[in-house]
Amino acid sequence: MENLFIESSRNKDRFVSSQGLLTTEDLWSLPLEHSSPGRVSLESVGIILNDELTKKVSAFSIHERKNANEDLERKFDIIKYIIDVKLTEQKVREKETENRSRISELTEILADQQADKDKTRSAKDIKKEIKDLSK
Repeated sequence: MENLFIESSRNKDRFVSSQGLLTTEDLWSLPLEHSSPGRVSLESVGIILNDELTKKVSAFSIHERKNANEDLERKFDIIKYIIDVKLTEQKVREKETENRSRISELTEILADQQADKDKTRSAKDIKKEIKDLSK
């Protein structure tokens, strides 16, 4: 995969979008998809690349077509890789959020159980603990 990005930077690849040309580095800051039409996303850049790939098949001679397709396929592979990374990161963030929420619930339950346990203690034990904590 590293070679893909090296090739892209050496070839100074640019990606066509509705907002103009983007570098490979620009792709990392794009959202996966956008609900507003005309806004740039990885999905919209991928769609443009896919359209270019299908159009280039008949537009050039065999040699030119091979080189053009290699460039477009590399760009398409980069888009797919970045999408995969972002989806994986999104899943990790979602799991972390779920874990934090569950930890909060469990901590609350534990605090309630401790409070219930403290309510059954004798006044003498409570006074002793207060005295010990005050030192």
